[in-house]
Amino acid sequence: MRRGWWLYAVPTLLGTAAYTWLSGNTRVVWYDALSVSVVAALLAGARRVPRAERLPWYLFAAGQLCYSIADISWNAVYAHLGYVPTPSLVDAAYLAYYPFVAIGLVLLARRRSGRGQALALVDALTAGTGVALVMWVVARPSVVATGMSAAAGVVTLAYPAADLVLLVLALRMAMGPGRRTRAFRLLLASILLTTVTDLLYLATTTRGWDLPSAVTDIGWLLGYITFGCAALHPTMRSLGQPSAEQAEGGVPLRRKILLATSGLFAPGVLALGPAVGEPADVAAFAVGATLLYLLLLSRLAGVARRQERSERRFRSIALSSSDLMLITDPDGTITWCSQSIERICGYPVAQLMGRQVTSFLRPGDAGTLDLLAAATGSAACPLGDWRMRVSDGSDRVFQVTGRNLLDDPAVGGLLLAGPDVTERRQMEDELREQALHDTLTGLANRVLFVDRLRHALVRRRAGGPELAVLFIDLDDFKTVNDSLGHQVGDELLVAVARRLRSSVRSADTAARFGGDEFALLLVDPIPDEVLVIAQRIQERLAQPVLLGGHEVSVTASVGIATSETGYSEAADVLRDADTAMYHAKATERGTASVFDPEMHMRATGRLKARGELRTALAEHQFVVHYQPIVALDGSGVGAFEALVRWQHPE
Repeated sequence: MRRGWWLYAVPTLLGTAAYTWLSGNTRVVWYDALSVSVVAALLAGARRVPRAERLPWYLFAAGQLCYSIADISWNAVYAHLGYVPTPSLVDAAYLAYYPFVAIGLVLLARRRSGRGQALALVDALTAGTGVALVMWVVARPSVVATGMSAAAGVVTLAYPAADLVLLVLALRMAMGPGRRTRAFRLLLASILLTTVTDLLYLATTTRGWDLPSAVTDIGWLLGYITFGCAALHPTMRSLGQPSAEQAEGGVPLRRKILLATSGLFAPGVLALGPAVGEPADVAAFAVGATLLYLLLLSRLAGVARRQERSERRFRSIALSSSDLMLITDPDGTITWCSQSIERICGYPVAQLMGRQVTSFLRPGDAGTLDLLAAATGSAACPLGDWRMRVSDGSDRVFQVTGRNLLDDPAVGGLLLAGPDVTERRQMEDELREQALHDTLTGLANRVLFVDRLRHALVRRRAGGPELAVLFIDLDDFKTVNDSLGHQVGDELLVAVARRLRSSVRSADTAARFGGDEFALLLVDPIPDEVLVIAQRIQERLAQPVLLGGHEVSVTASVGIATSETGYSEAADVLRDADTAMYHAKATERGTASVFDPEMHMRATGRLKARGELRTALAEHQFVVHYQPIVALDGSGVGAFEALVRWQHPE
């Protein structure tokens, strides 16, 4: 269950509250049971993550087990002797907790953020140094107290030192990248509670403070329970996953506050000592201040190195990039440009500074600059393709995007950037040309011709000009190919296309449909002159042309369809022009014919007859009859006449 961790948190928190009302052995057993329950919670939590991610949680469980064993042993020894000697095996069990948890934190931090977060470690050491100064003021009597052996003093100092290590590791993880989940916060709270409680216990034992033992016991229990809650919380599954965050570019506010507070600890120890009845510890102040100073220098050096790497990376990217990058004032005056501009456009940077960007652009391309200057916010604003005149006088095309960064103090202008798309646009134009034009003659192809015819029909229905379509087929073109070769045939087609193009106006369209078929779309022709235009074109095409050492001339049959028929579909116009062309070719080659409905009816009748004849053959509808030819003079049958009769179903 997603909230199953409450099944552990609620009973243990209620048990901690009930602990203060217990006494004697019941209280001791209750405390030890709560301590052991954390080990079970950590082991249960470890089973909820993938096997490869369980080691940190097993280490946490091992450390907590050592602490629980130490608690049980301490209570047993105290019940038997009335005191617990220092050092002893109990201390060894207590201190064993720290390396297990420390290694677990190191592994968890590496999984979250890798090994490249040196600044986070420096920040954690800075905060840890400030805490260490406070710990020293509290623990100092243990070192200078008379009657305590050296071994006892070392063990006594080992506790705050170990707490300090865990605190630094926790801060290192907290200051590094990664998600701040609920389990993450519970884990940090557990370490913080344990550290504060250990420090409070040290103060009470070394200074003889009259503080109820239940206060420190509850502090430790709360630290235990939050540890177990962190292991059981659903978000702990993502606690050890690698972080997708990059190295931080700046210092978050919470880290600035923490670092500033840590810096005050050094002078604070001078006032803290007298406040707790100790002389001002100048040596501790000097050592702490020196460490903080060195850590601060290390932090500044790290920031400087990161900034320098970032600048070098930016310069390398800018120099190797083929993108145009400029910053201008609202009026278009260039205030900054990347060094790559010289390689891209051939202009030295110094030559561009202070000049108007519009002086390098083709008219109309920079019109969107005013829109960018008027825009609010820093969102990217596509400005379209800009044709920039480069140093050799040619044009380069850039797909420019702009950002209005006038309010950004680091920029203070309009940022213009875009890749060089000259070759891409040229390729797109070539592909568009190939898709809409005949590759041999350069005339429009069927796709473009039909599109223009369709638009002309739409304009005609809206009261626009009349139109006419001429369908042209070269007569005996196959003979030219077969006799002179396909290369000469192609040259003839190019010559025909050139003559057709010169025979029409700019508003008209000449197209090649394929093979030796051409078409002309005439816009707003004089109705009575369409046939005259067709005949004039035929005369021009019939003029001989010298190809490959041969004088070649061809005639053309032309079919004409005009909008007077009332067309609405382009396919119908082409069909009727084609019908008229075949009528002209069948009548007399080299002539022109204007479509009339009778042609369509005859063509339809022929098509229908051919289909019915094929069906009649397949279904044996033809019957042969023989009838004799008899001589009238009575000489008998002279011959037979065979007749085929079509038994048509209709």
